[in-house]
Amino acid sequence: MKFARLRGTSTLPPKSRPKEAVSKLKAWLWPQTIESRSARITQYKDLGIFVGAVVLVWMLEDTIRGLLEINPEELQKMSM
Repeated sequence: MKFARLRGTSTLPPKSRPKEAVSKLKAWLWPQTIESRSARITQYKDLGIFVGAVVLVWMLEDTIRGLLEINPEELQKMSM
């Protein structure tokens, strides 16, 4: 038997395109190796901190604006 004819053949049927896309997405979101997984978790933590900071500033926007606002009356009181 010549094995050259068997090159590229497989006993498993090929995956369908949607299943392949889902498995690639799953592997990208949650990598299989421990090193890659720990790197991905730190990326998720950094992203969570960034989103949390944006939401905090968005919620406290009016308060921050009020604290930074300078009234001419306050300037006159400080200059005296």
